[in-house]
Amino acid sequence: MQERRDPEDEILRALERASREAFPEVGAEIGRIFAADFSLGTPPPDRDGDYSSNIAFLLKKPVKRSPLEIAREIAARFEGPAVSEAVPPGFINLTLDDEARYAFLAGMDDPRWASRRAKQPSRVNIEFVSANPTGPLHVGHGRGAVIGDVLARLLANAGHDVTREYYLNDVGRQIELLGESLLYKVCEIRGDSRGRFRDEYRGGYIEELAREFLNSRPELFVEETDESLIEEAGRFAKERLFEKIKRTLERLDIRFDVVTSEESLRSGISELLERLDRAGLLYEADRPRNTEARIRREDSKAAVYGEEMSGGTFLETSRFGDDEDRIVKRADGTTTYFTADIVYHIGKFERGFDEVIDIWGADHGGHVKRMRAALEGLGYDTKRFHVILCQMVRLLRDGREVKMSKRSGEMITLDELIDETGKDPIRFYFLMRTPNAPCDFDITLAVKASTENPVFYCQYAHARTCQILARGKRDGLEPSREQRVLTLLADPLEKDLVRFLLRIPDGLAAAARRREVHRLPEIALELARRFHRYQTAGKKNSGLRVVDKERSDLSAARLFLVDRVRRGMKTLLALMGVEAPEQM
Repeated sequence: MQERRDPEDEILRALERASREAFPEVGAEIGRIFAADFSLGTPPPDRDGDYSSNIAFLLKKPVKRSPLEIAREIAARFEGPAVSEAVPPGFINLTLDDEARYAFLAGMDDPRWASRRAKQPSRVNIEFVSANPTGPLHVGHGRGAVIGDVLARLLANAGHDVTREYYLNDVGRQIELLGESLLYKVCEIRGDSRGRFRDEYRGGYIEELAREFLNSRPELFVEETDESLIEEAGRFAKERLFEKIKRTLERLDIRFDVVTSEESLRSGISELLERLDRAGLLYEADRPRNTEARIRREDSKAAVYGEEMSGGTFLETSRFGDDEDRIVKRADGTTTYFTADIVYHIGKFERGFDEVIDIWGADHGGHVKRMRAALEGLGYDTKRFHVILCQMVRLLRDGREVKMSKRSGEMITLDELIDETGKDPIRFYFLMRTPNAPCDFDITLAVKASTENPVFYCQYAHARTCQILARGKRDGLEPSREQRVLTLLADPLEKDLVRFLLRIPDGLAAAARRREVHRLPEIALELARRFHRYQTAGKKNSGLRVVDKERSDLSAARLFLVDRVRRGMKTLLALMGVEAPEQM
């Protein structure tokens, strides 16, 4: 296997050496620039070069000379695997030599070819999905699941130590209501009086659970209190629903390293309240301070549950940027979901994570300020706490919105969507837009075997490379392993493909630094476009055909390029958790 080389890393080190040699008086500033996440850019289409650097602009102020003069001084001293040229208004364009270019392409045999280690690898905790175990996952949960899983893959590719975590809200009012709903349905099935239980959760899944519960407890209601029954039914339902949630996620190839239950955090709540009290952040009141004049929506939680939530112990989150103070302990002595959530987040930091990332639905947007405020109040560095909010998913069929399942007449579940489309379209489509933008998922398009379908377009590009390589093998032609292939790959379309492959590791590293998973499908689609353009040109111009027994040396060089495209697309699809079929 060819030794793996990272030409961009080599160029950056050579640029730093040349910069220090040209301007030793600002060596400390140069060190700071290159120690940060400094990277190379791409020259504009009308300029030659594989890479471009703006280092001269960054040194303009400390050096006190024009960027173009600075660029010329650095370019004159540059010694690395590329030819350097200073161009107006002050960029340095760099064109790789053939040895480095070939070494990169040959190094793609290494599974780590697209991995560029972050300058400061860290321990990262990503919490995602964390759906309540009160029902099946809906499509919106699926989007957060895919984004969280792919972000974990992307950060691991950059050398970070990543832990995937699920926070299980398995206690409190919601589980009590789940237990009552199950018992309500049990009574309905048996023909008993249902008035003693509330019918909060509905749907076919509740009836299925009720029948399963009834089968396991044929002696139900014999000398038992309602409280013990509700507790038992709630426990039975939440355990089975969480198992179903895990099975659904496994169908999307999503698994977790850690599951933390809210129940396990209860022992830490008293300690938290004592800690907050010692910090002078708690007070007793009937309502949060300075909120008397606030007008609330009639459907807000504060309005709906106002009477039963009024009064208690409040945390002064408003001192740290929150809109108002938040209740952490009600007047009846019970604590809130927020209280346990603070304990949970403290635990993440105490476990030694350098960065804590939460992926929440957009409906949790109001929770971000209060959690950040609570952590700041307790002395934690909130720059290490990040929240990605995922907007809603709108399901379409032939361009028209679909809200209800034809099968059940209820909300379409994630399982039903997987049944209809498979995992690959779901994973790919859910990544195509930034998380803070709504996502339209057209079911008809997602299963269409057409270049209109983005996931098909990328998978077909991979399958096509496999078919071309197989055809070459049948004709006795194999990809060349000699450096001279680069002199044979002279067509602009071939050079363009090589240049794009060179930039993939940098694109992935940038996506990891910025936590932007939507860059992955962008890179894959662009590689597919360039490859399909190359293939189309070969169909129209026999001089550009890849497999040609009459020109075996050129065919071997082109097969080498096709194989590099195959490896590139396979890597990108794998990072997205999408299959790379060899035939379609």
